[in-house]
Amino acid sequence: MFFSSQSIGVVAFATSVAASPLSKSISARQVGQLPALGWNGWDQGRCNAANEKAALATAQTFIDLGLKDAGYTYVNIDDCWALKERDLDGVEAVEDEIQGMGLKFGLYGNSGTKTCAGYPGSQGHEKQDADLLASWGDADAPDHRPRYEKMRDALLDTGRGILYSLCNWGYDEVWTWGAEVGHMWRMSEDNWGEWEDVVRIASLASSILANGVFTPAEERTHFGIWAVTKSPIILGTDMTKLSDDEVKLITNAVRNSSDQSALSTGIVVAIVASSGNQTVTLNLSEVPGLDDLKYSWTELLTDVEGMGKTVEAKLEAHDIAVFRIDTSSSGL
Repeated sequence: MFFSSQSIGVVAFATSVAASPLSKSISARQVGQLPALGWNGWDQGRCNAANEKAALATAQTFIDLGLKDAGYTYVNIDDCWALKERDLDGVEAVEDEIQGMGLKFGLYGNSGTKTCAGYPGSQGHEKQDADLLASWGDADAPDHRPRYEKMRDALLDTGRGILYSLCNWGYDEVWTWGAEVGHMWRMSEDNWGEWEDVVRIASLASSILANGVFTPAEERTHFGIWAVTKSPIILGTDMTKLSDDEVKLITNAVRNSSDQSALSTGIVVAIVASSGNQTVTLNLSEVPGLDDLKYSWTELLTDVEGMGKTVEAKLEAHDIAVFRIDTSSSGL
């Protein structure tokens, strides 16, 4: 997946967690300094969402729901876009319109000869594809480390500020070299939209809301993972179907957390209910780094604030509460 710093967007390569600079002086271009926030169409509709209509509808929804103001700026088309018969005006026109909204546009690519869905990949054509993406204003690119390095180098050589996201599903010990090759990298296999997937892999790849499967409590837990880890947040859902509560969830989590702050402050504590309704009370003095004092706190997903030596959460089954403890506000 590739992203550009100049109001352009994402290009995803099937081969994402904390932002970090590429080794070839990419940091000077100020790309990927903070976790990316945006949308990807794969979990919304697979190949059926790889089109102009879905991308432009999502971009407009970002603006209408205030998500752009909250920091969600990347609109990414996933696999299946490389068709012989495509949208009438072509990919560049879609990028231009999204850029005109003050957002960034992104495309998926693959480091092999074919994409996961069987469309042409970039192997052997890295420079050609990188130059084309840069000419459109795109910016983020492509399992084996050398293959990803080829696309990294080709993207850097375009001179454009491009955010490079690696997707190799956590293989090849990508966590040991991902920071040297890309800005973001996948740590697990796909999340197929079931609660068992959230429990099994705690996917930090794509956030799936409004899918008709998760309960509101499970959505909070699924999304709360990002508030704790400072992961990139790429929403994988039909943005036009989000409820008011879901919009509040994804905006509060970003606004209240340190996700978009270069320097995090305070301590983040998560309380999880594995099964059944329960009320959980945590003495803050039991948290490493905190003393037997009163602290100001904010619950990141609900925007509720308070102060005290304890925090309490009334949780449903599979629910979560995420508290940011302000360590600068302690008192007797």
